[in-house]
Amino acid sequence: MLALAVGLTGVLVLVGWASDIASLKSVLPGLATMKANTAAAFLLASLCIVLQDRGFSGRLSRGVARASAVAVGLVAGLTLFEYLVGWSIGIDEILFHDSGSGPHGVYPGRMSPATALSFVVASLALLLQTSVMPRCQIAAQVLALMIGLTTLLPLLGYLYGVPEMYGVFLYASVALHTAVALLLLGIAILFMRPDVGPMRIVIARSAGGQVARRLVPAGVLTPLILGWLRWKGEEAGFYGTTFGLALMVFSCTVVLVVLVWTTAALLHGSDIRRQGATDSLATATERLRILHEIDRAIIAAKAPAAIAEGALRALRDLLGVPRVIVNLFDLEAGEAEWLAAVGRRRSYLEPGFRYPLSLLGDVAALRRGEAQVIDVVAQPSSRHADALLQSGVRWFMVVPMIADGELLGGLSFGGEPAEFPPEHVVIAKEVAIQLAIAIAQARLRERVTAAE
Repeated sequence: MLALAVGLTGVLVLVGWASDIASLKSVLPGLATMKANTAAAFLLASLCIVLQDRGFSGRLSRGVARASAVAVGLVAGLTLFEYLVGWSIGIDEILFHDSGSGPHGVYPGRMSPATALSFVVASLALLLQTSVMPRCQIAAQVLALMIGLTTLLPLLGYLYGVPEMYGVFLYASVALHTAVALLLLGIAILFMRPDVGPMRIVIARSAGGQVARRLVPAGVLTPLILGWLRWKGEEAGFYGTTFGLALMVFSCTVVLVVLVWTTAALLHGSDIRRQGATDSLATATERLRILHEIDRAIIAAKAPAAIAEGALRALRDLLGVPRVIVNLFDLEAGEAEWLAAVGRRRSYLEPGFRYPLSLLGDVAALRRGEAQVIDVVAQPSSRHADALLQSGVRWFMVVPMIADGELLGGLSFGGEPAEFPPEHVVIAKEVAIQLAIAIAQARLRERVTAAE
């Protein structure tokens, strides 16, 4: 889009010269005109950029693009040569006769030295952009930045109404739309290959890219805008020079501090989200590892207690709780028995510790696959409840272990807080399903062995 805007500017100015429309040759009456050669150079540079777009990949388009870049450099280089030797080689009015005057009133139709120098740099940058070598493309971006810096002085002169800033010899006939079009041309060259060099940082979704996109434009525009407002206020008589200068410094400080603060808040939020994503990935990885280890243990026909012990240690750390227990249910006796239990300091891998099944919640709800949340303090006083409280378990959840529709037991875990994040519940249910399969498989093997 920027290249098209540059090309359209060149076309309109050429139409202005062909039809003698002053408003197209110079934006406002009394301002310098954009020379015909300058407009043609903008058109050729725009054509070069458009043809280097990925939509034009043919040999012909690449050749035309290179020829356009060379033509821009040739016209600009010959113009600089004219200035250096003080001759006119007849290229200044090759397109249209200029009845006005150029720098110092003796070079009609000739672009200013600063414009010619910018076009030489632009030509070199465009040729470098045709290369597939990253170093060449990085060099092209550096040259494009030079074009932007070159146009900054006349733009400031027009913005602040200081003719001396665009009236010195190098900038003597730089028109307003010439300076704007050169700036757009430099930006367009920068974005031709944004995946390499400095532009790679600008377009990146990283923290550096966010800082560059927010601070670089603000660092350029904030002083320009506040300086212009300060100048207009002083011109209107609202305050004097000293007060205006202090007001501008204060305003710049406030704007930049607010901008830096909001950028820091944005980066902080990004870091938190990135850390959350990293933690989620680590949790998912550990979850898959636990399930994989259970599957391997089932295939290896390990005992259920050994399978549970291997899974519970990792599950306790993953859930961040002080105790995880695999409970087997004896529904007829109304009791539960530890198959394996892992605490902070000790592990219980021998069955035999039995306690009332009522301590694990609603059995009917467990049959339906509903997890139970138990408040140990609300349970009737017993040595089992007291043991849980002494181990730091104030609340715990029981996830049913069901295989082939049969309730085999429950996986319980908990601690002091009553919070059980949904992602932890999902992980516990997945592990409970795998453990139920392991227990069912072990019991099936026992029946087969007994039958033999």
